[in-house]
Amino acid sequence: LVADEALARGERGPMSSTVDVLQYLSAYAKGPDAYAEFSASLVPTHRWQVVSDSGGSSSTDLARAHHPGRFAYDLSSLNGVDPWAVVLTAHPPNETSHEHSTMSYLQAAGTADALVIEFCGPAPAGPESASVRSVVGRQGDGMPDAPAGPFEVEIPLPRSKERVGPHEVFTADEAAKLFEAFYRTDKVADGYRLRPVERYLDHP
Repeated sequence: LVADEALARGERGPMSSTVDVLQYLSAYAKGPDAYAEFSASLVPTHRWQVVSDSGGSSSTDLARAHHPGRFAYDLSSLNGVDPWAVVLTAHPPNETSHEHSTMSYLQAAGTADALVIEFCGPAPAGPESASVRSVVGRQGDGMPDAPAGPFEVEIPLPRSKERVGPHEVFTADEAAKLFEAFYRTDKVADGYRLRPVERYLDHP
């Protein structure tokens, strides 16, 4: 197919979109079943937000099957003010469900060379209607046991500072790998630990 050959050569269509027009043409040419499967892959699975102190935030819906390729770029642009944070939120299984127990996101704040990363997901123990927000840290030899400190590193934020341990400070490059993993699995990658800082409960 012409569209498949163009995609294989790395070409893009004239339309600017997260999903290139050639992918639409390729799926359409393969018949109704292939196009229906392709259409289903366009349903958003995540939302990507870039937060600035002066200009609010920008938000983009993402579909897991079609990678936008902007995580590393946006993380490397963080300067502590404009912009100062990014958030990747997984849509709940039921789009009408917004209970705390279904919250799942990964967020980073600070500057490109000193970021704090937080993960929010279902509580591993306790009430089923709970989710927990945790600070992400490295684990391994020489790393302190969570939740032990000392929390001696200050991450400047627009209106406050967050104190974390040295093993909880990330550069944009390492953070991008964590966001890639979360985008694919909705989990924190292996090799990292979570320090719980806040629990959210659904109210009956």
